Amino acid sequence: MLTVLHYTIIGFGSGLCALLVFVGIGCGLRPKVAESADAAPAVREPAAPQPSAPVAPQPPAPPPKKPAPPAPLAPAVPDGPVAFDGLTNTLSNNYANDADRADAQCKGKRVRVKGRIDHIGERDGVLVLGYSSMRDSSRPLEATVVFAFPKGTPAADVGVKPGQIAVIEGTCRGRVEDGAPRASGQTYHVRIDGCKLLGTETEGR
Repeated sequence: MLTVLHYTIIGFGSGLCALLVFVGIGCGLRPKVAESADAAPAVREPAAPQPSAPVAPQPPAPPPKKPAPPAPLAPAVPDGPVAFDGLTNTLSNNYANDADRADAQCKGKRVRVKGRIDHIGERDGVLVLGYSSMRDSSRPLEATVVFAFPKGTPAADVGVKPGQIAVIEGTCRGRVEDGAPRASGQTYHVRIDGCKLLGTETEGR
């Protein structure tokens, strides 16, 4: 009895296993085949080169800008009436006698002066003419009135020679201490800036 039951169970189990295998194959389940280690790797085709976008032509560079012309120089001599119109010797004496009164009349104002030119020189690119009220054995001493022309004015353009009488306009700056000793005891000169030459003479004073 037990033997018959045993074989019956074994037969039933074998049939069940066969049924499961059949169902698995019908559902597409297949045993996985191991990949060979020596299989050659898959080769990918290189990607086709992409056409480059066309480069737009660059406009030509603009021509270099020309430098702006220099601004016109301000007039050296201020407009308005002439505060003093006289001789260099008179202007020098006015400052020697009463500097405050002379400043009130002339300083910062337009003056026209006539006198002998004793010195011609240049200081820091500025043409300077000078008149000396004192002389030593016919040789002029330190200038007591100094005429300074706009910077860059060449002496050849002014055309004044020592000993000539010149008529000059400019702006009076008053007394300027220079420390140079003079026979009169003065240590200053009267300065006139931004000068322009109005004319020259060969005689008189």
